[in-house]
Amino acid sequence: MLRQPIPQVFDDHLYLQDYLQDHPRGYTQHTTPRVTVGSHQWYTWLADAQNKSFTFKSHFGSFTARHERQRNSWYWYAYRKQQGRIRKMYLGRPQELTAERLNSIAINLCTYSSCQHNYQLFEAKLRTPSLARDVLPRPRLLAKLQNSLETGLTVISAPAGWGKTTLLRQWHNEVVSQGCACSWLSLDKEDNQAIRFWSHFIAALEQVMPGLSDLVSIELFCAHATLTQGLHTLLHALDRLSTPATLVLDNYHVLYAQEIHQALTTLIELMPLQLHLVIVSRTRPELPLARLRAQRLLNELHMDDLRFSQQEMLQLLPRLLAQPLTTEQYVTLATRANGWITALHLLVASIHEGGTIEEVCALPQRHLNDYMVEEVLLQQPEEVQRFLLATAPLDSFDISLASAVSLQANSEAMLDYLSRHNIFIEAQDSQRGWFRYQPLFAEVLRGYLRQHSASLLPELYLRACTWYQQNGLLNNALYYATQATGNAMIALPQADNQLGNLTNYYPMVQTIPTLKHARRKLFTQRENEVIDLLWQGASNREIAAKLIISEGTVKKHVANICGKLEVKSRTQALAKLMPQLTPALNSRDVPASRAG
Repeated sequence: MLRQPIPQVFDDHLYLQDYLQDHPRGYTQHTTPRVTVGSHQWYTWLADAQNKSFTFKSHFGSFTARHERQRNSWYWYAYRKQQGRIRKMYLGRPQELTAERLNSIAINLCTYSSCQHNYQLFEAKLRTPSLARDVLPRPRLLAKLQNSLETGLTVISAPAGWGKTTLLRQWHNEVVSQGCACSWLSLDKEDNQAIRFWSHFIAALEQVMPGLSDLVSIELFCAHATLTQGLHTLLHALDRLSTPATLVLDNYHVLYAQEIHQALTTLIELMPLQLHLVIVSRTRPELPLARLRAQRLLNELHMDDLRFSQQEMLQLLPRLLAQPLTTEQYVTLATRANGWITALHLLVASIHEGGTIEEVCALPQRHLNDYMVEEVLLQQPEEVQRFLLATAPLDSFDISLASAVSLQANSEAMLDYLSRHNIFIEAQDSQRGWFRYQPLFAEVLRGYLRQHSASLLPELYLRACTWYQQNGLLNNALYYATQATGNAMIALPQADNQLGNLTNYYPMVQTIPTLKHARRKLFTQRENEVIDLLWQGASNREIAAKLIISEGTVKKHVANICGKLEVKSRTQALAKLMPQLTPALNSRDVPASRAG
């Protein structure tokens, strides 16, 4: 039996159902397109006197709204049945029904103390993460965190999987064991709503300061106009905090709402000395860190601080592996992980699956690859993904080279984004002019590129080759030309259309004993003389004039050289000889002022 439903608001959208069947969310697939709360269509719908009611559901509570006529005008009212009684509250005129207003009324109609559903949701966010049994104590970092209690704020910023939460969990145990108050709040993307963030923030603080929610009304944080009053009320209440307390805000990187960052900055600068905040984030928080640092309110831990030393990894590995290994094998695994604890765990997981040390340390490594692709690469905006993959083939790069290879004009902004978001990028000089990707990450990017865009690789190498030629760094140009085609003599002309640029390599060709010996054995003296001039980019006429022979004779010598090498042209002949040259050119000539 079908029954006619009333429209429903949840997730900041109004759903206008055609009909309703039994469904856990209260709607079926037979619905009209949703209307966003706060949009023009939303206010138009509210103002229509024919629309009599809707239900509202959110994290903060629920109620039924009714459109009622009072004193020759129409208003909306909220109703909720509690403990056998129906409670009514004024919502307002249609133009006043914003998302913040709806949530504010829901809070008043269903307080946290009386709403078991909300309590359970809060309980999950306030639960301190469990600690694994095989965790290695890190007394140096724990001591640094303990000393940070003298500042107002501690920021722990590092990429995914660098042990941020684990370290905080260890420290949390120490703080609690010493009788100090400490609470935990795990943030999620929904906390970008100001009212939701501050309600969770106050609920977390109430764990260390019981009764705080009675002193600070959540309604004060529902709108910009009252946010300042809400902060002042909260700060005044925190002055009653009699003993030191710490609040950990985990996963802070999910927050992007500037109003929250700004309000939290005000709170940090004005909060009492008894309160200490710890922010744990994958990215650099959108807070004025330089100012807070200058005010001596900030203590920081970064990726380099969290990096496990070789000694720590060698100490941890025997705990993780069921079968003992040799010292050399332990060192191999520790070196491969490069201080990244998650990488070490993933390598160990592969060993548990039957892989040998040599296999799990070889490239590509499946678990490491999957983790970095899923947790890092694919989490980035599409534009950033394109930049990462385009620059992945480069051993190092500056803004100019990155722009030339990626064909993106905003390379400076991209590099700043990667640095702020801790995307495994490292500066190679103190001036932060040249950068490179962390080796494990670079390997994963190149593997992903070969798998999904293999045809793009030669083009990227050629772009790098062209850039190095234009900047006079011919050894680097030769390297990337060889990477593009396997034959630098083919690739370099494609990149620059000038064989003459290879003249600089002629002296080195003459000094390679193996190449000279091979040429003496395969070619006549005159043919070797022709090859020497070909290396210098000389034409047939120039070779004829230099050797005092006719151009026809030069063509005959070139034909003999091609025949002995089993190629069809002089370019192919030089390309076939070039691989014998490249081992001597493995030291690329990046000037110290530009190199990493």
